[in-house]
Amino acid sequence: MSWTEDAPTLVFGGLGHLPAARLLGLRFGPEPRAAVAALAPFAAFGPARPAGPVAQLALTPRGLGRLARPLPLPHAFADPQASDHHARVLGDLDACAAATWAWSGDDLDLLALLYAADASGLDALEAAAAAVATVGARLELTTLADKREHFGFADGLTDPLKEGVAPGEFVFGAPDEAGERPAGPGPLAEAGSYLVVRQLAQDVPAFWAAAAAHGDGDPVGLAARMIGRRPDGALLAERYADDPHGLAVPRGAHIRRANPRDAPGPGGPGARRHLLLRRGRPYGPPAPPAAFPPGLAPPVAAAGPAAGPAAADAERGLLFVALNTDLSRQFEHVQQSWLNHAKFDGLHDEVCPISSGRGAPSDAGAFTVPGTPLRRRVRGWPKVVRVRGSAYALLLGRPGLRRLLDEPGWWG
Repeated sequence: MSWTEDAPTLVFGGLGHLPAARLLGLRFGPEPRAAVAALAPFAAFGPARPAGPVAQLALTPRGLGRLARPLPLPHAFADPQASDHHARVLGDLDACAAATWAWSGDDLDLLALLYAADASGLDALEAAAAAVATVGARLELTTLADKREHFGFADGLTDPLKEGVAPGEFVFGAPDEAGERPAGPGPLAEAGSYLVVRQLAQDVPAFWAAAAAHGDGDPVGLAARMIGRRPDGALLAERYADDPHGLAVPRGAHIRRANPRDAPGPGGPGARRHLLLRRGRPYGPPAPPAAFPPGLAPPVAAAGPAAGPAAADAERGLLFVALNTDLSRQFEHVQQSWLNHAKFDGLHDEVCPISSGRGAPSDAGAFTVPGTPLRRRVRGWPKVVRVRGSAYALLLGRPGLRRLLDEPGWWG
């Protein structure tokens, strides 16, 4: 089969037609193969929309370490999430340090992203897994109306695979932007991908309180400049090449940092080699309407458990899910060199105002709003996103899953 038929269905979209979703982090029991086998019948591959329920399965470095056949894992993947190296590269410092997390891939063997039409479908999958493994992490996901995230902005509006970026940037064995076919770490990687999963808590009241304090009477306008688009998803500039000084979209804006596209300096054709395929979903209840500025309709839950009463202090956020075939060149580059770099694109002392990471423990929370004749400097912007869990895992394509279940010698 071609890679399009063998790659996990998650490659081709976020399975939005299945509104119920859940993250499970599993620890193997005495028979590790049993956990994979319990969920394997629900694995889905290729671009067709499965009826569900669906399980997308990914082995963490710890889980791969339980195999009888060692795999050549790259350092970026094998190094623990809680290591000093990853703290520096990802900016997981201070309130985002690994010691504060609710869960870590370092303590899990198998990540299972579950999708179904309703919660009963998810419960059936979880019961099958829990019968043969220990559930070490569990996060119920939700869907907000109009593709919005908890701060109130439309999200997930771009898809580099659909926009023509070579599939090998996201799927092992497919052609990449250099015309090569990345093989990944051994035979289990075929038609799979490196999966990045990070639970990011969003402090919605703090975000909008800071926007009101610094927004000169227009908190939505300031927030839009920091995000890089309006709440309804409308872009502030179609081409960064036509906005080199950031008068429309500041150079430090979140989406400009996360994908500089054609921006002079960090953008251009080479930027396509750093892109990620994002497939995350929100979690937690929407914030109460009082947390939002007048005139901005707050997000509402379209599906999932978030439809219940919303309290200002309830945890809510995004389960960030991204696929890539080179963690150092893609995800870690975006985090370290674009989002968290204080000198990104000619800036001097500011990191992304939305990202969870910090360029240094003493980051001052600065943001520059270019203007004529004078720019405006925002100082003391709070960190409104913090990490609550993080993992890297090898997302299994059809060939890798078949090898694990059918070929002798993998489990010892």
